Amino acid sequence: MKYSFRKYCNLIGFIDIEAENDKEALKKFNKTSISDYKWKANPTRTDRTTYEVLVDDSINTNREE
Repeated sequence: MKYSFRKYCNLIGFIDIEAENDKEALKKFNKTSISDYKWKANPTRTDRTTYEVLVDDSINTNREE
């Protein structure tokens, strides 16, 4: 069986961008990637983990919904 785990981390991402004006700042912001951010925990939320069992339908052809 295959299990799919998902970890939902309640983080806040921060990034500082130096620019001459709003238009330039937005242009630079649109070129950022997730690794450019500084991350910290969000104290107002808690982390959670979920998982689901992935079933291969080819194993059980008589499966009823």
